[in-house]
Amino acid sequence: MRLKKALRAVSPVIATLLLVAIAVAGSVVTYSWVMSMVRTQGGQAQTGIKIESVEFAKTGNNKDTVIVTVRNTGSVDAKIATIYIIDSSANQYKADYGVSPLTPIVITPNKISAFTLTYSLLSPTFGWSTSSSYTVRVVTDNGFVSEGSYTSPAS
Repeated sequence: MRLKKALRAVSPVIATLLLVAIAVAGSVVTYSWVMSMVRTQGGQAQTGIKIESVEFAKTGNNKDTVIVTVRNTGSVDAKIATIYIIDSSANQYKADYGVSPLTPIVITPNKISAFTLTYSLLSPTFGWSTSSSYTVRVVTDNGFVSEGSYTSPAS
């Protein structure tokens, strides 16, 4: 019987303190993780852009211009970083606005801006085809995306 007396458990007070310390540490880690997620998502949640219209235009006989009109529907300034045009063959053409040394284009809330994308601005060079479907994707500097499908005119 003396052997059983030699094996003693942690006292109830120490066990309670250990459980409280573990619970507090877990709470601090969870709080830190949640707050970092809120900070990251907060700016994006306030950003809102909408493609108002897409116009396919010609320069002479060249079908090389697309005019994308964007409205800021959010409550903070939206900085346009990139505009993509994707054709039906999944070829992707892009125009960078927020990449150095270019200055990002800022659209204030409830304002509209038009972007004229020409063959020289888009990489690789671009020319649209008649009666073809294109996806236009506008991306802000914080990752907010607005996109839609648009068809070029028949002639």
